[in-house]
Amino acid sequence: MDARVWEEATSQNQPSEQARHITISNSITMVLPSETEYYCMVDASWKSSNENIGIGCSLFSKEGTPRLQGSSALEPTNSFLVAEAMAMLLAVQHMHVLSYNKVVFLGDNMEIMKALNTNKERGQTKHEGATEVNATIQDIKSYEKTS
Repeated sequence: MDARVWEEATSQNQPSEQARHITISNSITMVLPSETEYYCMVDASWKSSNENIGIGCSLFSKEGTPRLQGSSALEPTNSFLVAEAMAMLLAVQHMHVLSYNKVVFLGDNMEIMKALNTNKERGQTKHEGATEVNATIQDIKSYEKTS
């Protein structure tokens, strides 16, 4: 009897998918610059240098309303960091082509995000495949000047 009551009580306390989305989007909007109109969440999936990578992005209004999303499989890369950089570059390119302005891009790889948020001299990574990643980061940064 006690186990059934416990299960019922804990199942009722689980936030719904919609409530989880609202909580996450509220947390994100609290840290966005005031001029932001959209935020784009970007991620990549990498298993090995012999397998295709998966990339995806989701664009939201600053209020958290989903606007668009996309995903794709791409040719293999040498490292997970190259895959993350490629995902970010393609998301930035797509937002540029679709004329979305005042977009903040969010990713889960701290090294890529730090490199993107520093000046050119310091925005370099040091790892296997660094040349390709650094070139991709510079490509991403070039879009800042055009938007």
